[in-house]
Amino acid sequence: MGDATSAQDLARFAGVGQVGRRFGWMRWRRSDHERGLIVGSRSGLARGGGFDSRARYDPDTMLGQKEREIMDTVVGSALARELVDAGENRIVESGGWKWRFRLEPDDRADINDFDCYGRVAPVVLRYGEQQERPDGFDGFARIVDGWRGDRFWWQPPADLMGDDDAVRRLARLVSDILAYGFTMVRVERLRLEDSDGYGNPIVDDYDVLGGVEPFVDDGYAADILSDLIAGLGV
Repeated sequence: MGDATSAQDLARFAGVGQVGRRFGWMRWRRSDHERGLIVGSRSGLARGGGFDSRARYDPDTMLGQKEREIMDTVVGSALARELVDAGENRIVESGGWKWRFRLEPDDRADINDFDCYGRVAPVVLRYGEQQERPDGFDGFARIVDGWRGDRFWWQPPADLMGDDDAVRRLARLVSDILAYGFTMVRVERLRLEDSDGYGNPIVDDYDVLGGVEPFVDDGYAADILSDLIAGLGV
């Protein structure tokens, strides 16, 4: 899976806590799979997100949808900040629902899934000697560290050629991802009154963003949560 964003854009944000605000890689919702989406079907979007060529443009419907999106964004941003302030797995009530969030390791995402990071391959030792660069890695490649001394060949993206500062910043980010992995940000909307047989709140719906770079600070988490909450509806 490639990414259209250039490595130059990524490197420009790397090292200043901004990268993940631009790049949300893997997102899925339980409700999308279980019941499909119905979004503005009168204006051309049919069940499951498909386009209905027979539908006609309806400005009233579009305006109402836009207003709802703006309201969801405003309310979602405030709720996101409340959740971050409360902390992971802490319950916050809003809009007739209970809400909570948490950060989880993302075992599905692999750094080689994304072109913007370049390419990575393990350093292979044979008889105690380090082997040559892997196929497809040129003289621009370098070795970076991962978890507990693991070492990797890293081929920087071609569009960073000649920009040593950008390469250094991106190398540091790549090393962090190799050492700590990607993160998933999960938000859950819980039923206000219902609970299961053990007294735990029942999850009505949830949304997840995966492939997030490690070290998620509060502002970064709030930005992601705001978008996820708006998608669920508050």
